Amino acid sequence: MRVGLLVRNLDEPGGIGVYTRELLMHLFAQDHETEYFVFLGGQGSRGRFAEHANVHEVVLPCRGKLWWDQVQVARHANRLELDAVFCPKMSLPFRFRGRKLLTMHGAEQFVFPEEFSLVDRIYVRFFLPLYARAADRVITVSETARHDLAPILGVPESRFSVITHGPKEIYAEPVSQQKIAEMRQKYGLEGDFILHVGLVWGAKNFEIFPEVLEIVNRERPLLLAHAGKPHRWRDEQATRRADPYVRELGLVPDEDLAALYHSAVALVFPSLYEGFGIPLVEAMAAGCPVVTSDWGAMKEVTGDAAVHVDSRRPEALAEAVLDLLRHPERREELAARGRVRARDFSWDDAARRTLAVFREVAT
Repeated sequence: MRVGLLVRNLDEPGGIGVYTRELLMHLFAQDHETEYFVFLGGQGSRGRFAEHANVHEVVLPCRGKLWWDQVQVARHANRLELDAVFCPKMSLPFRFRGRKLLTMHGAEQFVFPEEFSLVDRIYVRFFLPLYARAADRVITVSETARHDLAPILGVPESRFSVITHGPKEIYAEPVSQQKIAEMRQKYGLEGDFILHVGLVWGAKNFEIFPEVLEIVNRERPLLLAHAGKPHRWRDEQATRRADPYVRELGLVPDEDLAALYHSAVALVFPSLYEGFGIPLVEAMAAGCPVVTSDWGAMKEVTGDAAVHVDSRRPEALAEAVLDLLRHPERREELAARGRVRARDFSWDDAARRTLAVFREVAT
């Protein structure tokens, strides 16, 4: 079997970038028989997979997403006579003659169109349904995403395969008190703090935090540590409103993020919509209590291992956080439940199930 992987998004931040890197790493570690042709959008990622004899890198300088997907990749994939191509980020080369697979991560672009530019909205509305209908199989990352996407894209749910994400192994590993102390000093985190992780935009409901923090700080001092990249002007405005309770950490390395999970009062994840929510499984793996929304993928992923609230109500979020501050035994209970729940998710399993889909579709 010869499979092309379209990964011009290999080094981008955010959940889809994490998904792409982790999936490929575990896929190549498991499968030494399939010939993989990794289509890269530039020289920067070249050599990353050199240790795998069955993995071939094809660098196609990306001068434009549509041109890269529909012309450059299609031309090279056909010349290479590949059996299938797979894109982990919602695209496909229509003119490729073999089997086509892609991953759709959720319906955010359709639920929150105002968060995207006019060009992006037109692209999403026109091309994503075409990509999905052209695909021999659509992989998605939760039952919520499958249920939401099928009617929007005009594709039967039977053509979807649900393959969930996992946490990186580092988050389940013990973290020393010395490392935690160093992390606290590095980021200026004294005392109790809650954690929010991820690229922030409208669907993340980050703008609710100022009022939540104001309510909590009437009773107990508490900071918010946000690990991730702010997105667009509205998040910067929300951050300014949240002062002096917020600490913007930016993109942090995995070892620091592990220490953050291991020392936070809770991961507070008040998203209005998620296709999956990788920080949820990272936090549970680390034994970090989770407070999140009472619907959708947030509830699907966390099961009975989180506090679920109406995250549109700041007082509900604040009361959930205060309850954890008042009752350490409740935090310990959630930590234990989270570690058990996190065992249901792994990148090894995601890679194994993805490979099974490749073989089913391409052979």
